Order: sequence, then structure tokens, then C-alpha cells
Amino acid sequence: MFATSAGRPAQALLEARYYYQYVAGDGRLVRISEGDRFVLLHKSNQDWWHVRREGQPRRSRPIYVPAAYVVELPKVTAAAKRASLPAKLGRSDLEFS
Repeated sequence: MFATSAGRPAQALLEARYYYQYVAGDGRLVRISEGDRFVLLHKSNQDWWHVRREGQPRRSRPIYVPAAYVVELPKVTAAAKRASLPAKLGRSDLEFS
């Protein structure tokens, strides 16, 4: 885990690789589609992870996703983002072969 600006550990982000749907125990229809992103709340067991959709408020009801259908996204820090960008682009950087 890495720290947020508030000093709390940031939660891992997941991305769905496949479509999947099921009816939750409370009767809700849960659908995930390829490319959906989730905040990992807890790796409940090796098969199902407790998540919240990225961008949803904390008070929204979490769901479970099949662990085999999601991948954990790499944690990128601001320093790593800056290091991967060229300081200045020249004309030769924009030419394609």
C-alpha cells in the first residue's frame, strides 16, 4: 500500500478483465464488465474480493467480485509519473518511422 496525501494508506485499484453477473444475497443484480475499476476493500478469500466501484462514495454498498476476473493495477506514484515523461520533446521525438 502507498500513502495518500492525508497520510492514510491508499487502497489498491483493480480492473475487471471479463464480464460477469450474479444475484447477491440481498437480491441485487451485480454486473461487472471488462475495464470496470474497483477499489479493493478486502481480499475476503482466494476466490472473492470485497470492492467498491471506483468513484462511488464511501457510503455506497460494496460488492464482491471474483478474484480471477480482476487484476490489481500497478501503484504509480507522482515521482514515477514525472520520471517516465521526457523533460522536453523535440521535433525528432514526434517523427514516426
